[in-house]
This record gives sequence, C-alpha cells and structure tokens, in this order.
Amino acid sequence: MLFFLPPIYFSAFIFYFLSQLKRKDSLRKTGFFIMLAAGAIHFFYLALKGIKLGYLPTFGSKDIMIESSFFIVFFFMFLFFKYKVDLLGGVVSILISVITLASIFMPEYQYQPPGNLNIVITAVHVFFTFLANAAFFMACILGCFYLIQERNIKEKKLGFVFKRMSSLEILEEAGNFCILCGFICLSAGIAIGIVWSKHIFGYFISFDIKELWSLLTWIIYAAIIHGRLTSEWKGKKAALMAILGFFIIIFSLIGINIFTDSFHGEFFKGSPANIVIKG
Repeated sequence: MLFFLPPIYFSAFIFYFLSQLKRKDSLRKTGFFIMLAAGAIHFFYLALKGIKLGYLPTFGSKDIMIESSFFIVFFFMFLFFKYKVDLLGGVVSILISVITLASIFMPEYQYQPPGNLNIVITAVHVFFTFLANAAFFMACILGCFYLIQERNIKEKKLGFVFKRMSSLEILEEAGNFCILCGFICLSAGIAIGIVWSKHIFGYFISFDIKELWSLLTWIIYAAIIHGRLTSEWKGKKAALMAILGFFIIIFSLIGINIFTDSFHGEFFKGSPANIVIKG
C-alpha cells in the first residue's frame, strides 16, 4: 500500500500546479480530493500496520517519516477549510510525495515494546507531538509565503506569483493560527510525555537531551506567541521567527536523534536496546 502513496500525492501536485497555470478552480478541487484520497490510504496503511504490530508504528526513521508526513497532510486538510491559502496544497503534495518515496527505501525495524508500556498513552503522546510538528511546518511555509509576497509588494512585482499568493493579512493570520495550534499540541505532548515517563521509568524528567531540547523548543514558541500578542513580532519579523522555530524542530527531530545518545534517538534509529524500563 505504501508504494501507491508517492504517485498519488504527486498526481495531486500536478493538478494543483495546473490549477495555478490555468487559474481553474476545478483543477484545484480535483487536486484537493486526490490529496484527501491519498490521506485516507495513508491513514489505513498506518492503522493496518499498527494492528499487525500491536503498537503504534513509530520505531525507526522509516515509520517516523511516514507518520510525520501523514500528520502534515492531516493538518493541511484542517487548515484548508479555514483559510484556503493558495499554493499551499501544491507545496504540501510535492513534499509528501518526496518523503513517502524516500521512506520506501528506508530500512524496516521490528521492535516489541515492553508489556508495561501503555499503548494508549504512547499513541496520544505521539499524536500531539507529531501534530505540533505539522502545525509548525505549516507556519514555516506560510512564513516563507509572507516574505515572498511582501517582497513582491515592495518591489511592485505584481505578476504571476503575486496574483496567486494570498494577501499578507491572510498569510499572517494563518501563520498565527498554526503556531498557536502547534504550541497547544506541543504543550499537551510534553505533559503527556512527563506522565508517560513516570509510569514507565519511575521519574517525571530524566534530563535526557531530547527532553531538554523539547522544553527549549516550548520556551522559544512561547516567546514567539508572546511577541506576536504584544505586537513586538509582527509581519516580516514574525515570519522569520516561524521559519527559525521550525529549523530548531528539524534539528531536534533529526540532529539530536541521530547524533546524540538520547533514548528518543534510540527509537528514531530503531534500536532501543539501551532503554531501561522500570520494573
């Protein structure tokens, strides 16, 4: 089933691309429904694999890539109905087609979690964490759109890209919404992770580098929200902070997981042999 995802997502990109060239809303709608179908297949793939394994498929970089890409699609669908930001569907569809294609060639890891691992708590923790990352990703893309549109306006380049890009007001509002949703989900994910840690390991915080970086990420986004609410970070500055914030998340997801001895990194690399479980 995984092999079907890249071409379907890429087909959605083709329709989004053609809709921008020909300015036909029917093509954009077709692209959206193809994305919707791909998202449904994506969900059923994860669900069936989870049922087969008996736990949420989040161990190893392959599963994490597949699951992260699904949550990006999930949040895009949610965002579409609220703001209908032009061009966003095309960016998301081509990105997910690339990620799912790359995941096909990633190694498959098998891991049987310990019996006292609460599958429900783990699933909820992963859901909020991945959804937060998806929201912050959207905020980053919207920030890039904002910078492009602002430059078009300043340089009076009112051509192809300008006409197909949403207004600065919509881009900023949508970006604020994404960051707020991401922050709420990140807060929930961290809180649930703390409870999960107490249940499994016997302590709330282990001061693992991944946990510390997650707290740092939370503080940074809290500062971004505070800056936006107090009007200190508006417009271009807010867009740049949204982009910077997501690069911090990328470093947390990839850099720390691969190049450190974080126990979260063991899960990312698919070799959680060094995890010490309580009891």
